[in-house]
Amino acid sequence: MILALTSAQRVQSLSFLHLDRMNLNKDQVSFHFHELLKQHKPGNRNSTLKLRSYPPDRRLCVVTYLRQYIQRTSNIRGTERYLLISYKKPYKRVTTSTIARWIKEVMKAAGINTNLYKAHSTRAAATSAASSNDLPITHILKQAGWSNEKTFRTFYEKPVENRDFSEIIK
Repeated sequence: MILALTSAQRVQSLSFLHLDRMNLNKDQVSFHFHELLKQHKPGNRNSTLKLRSYPPDRRLCVVTYLRQYIQRTSNIRGTERYLLISYKKPYKRVTTSTIARWIKEVMKAAGINTNLYKAHSTRAAATSAASSNDLPITHILKQAGWSNEKTFRTFYEKPVENRDFSEIIK
């Protein structure tokens, strides 16, 4: 879930994350895509996903979790080089539907209505939150892989509720 929210990527893109095309350092992780992604234009296959660390709180840091995930799956990974693998034998690359199911399971556990919101909703949630916190639109478009602001404004920009704790528990 943290990977979906911090990357603002489609489940398809998450399924293509590959250890041999990953650069992991202290401050960030980057993945280079060779595959044709939905948002790629003809003739433009190469793109890079960059995720920065979050030093103020390692419990919210995607780089910390990726490092842990890679270390914890190293014993079962074998020759599998795709990042996301099954936690059941034969421990191979998971499908997009498995990734979507994992995201929906986390959403449901968090109390989100998964009849209304799907795994792809993480894209709108992440980019809308970034926009509501005044992140420049050029950064949002680049992270999500969009070339046109209209795509974000038309299909993904949603209102972000900023309620305090006392309002929620009433």
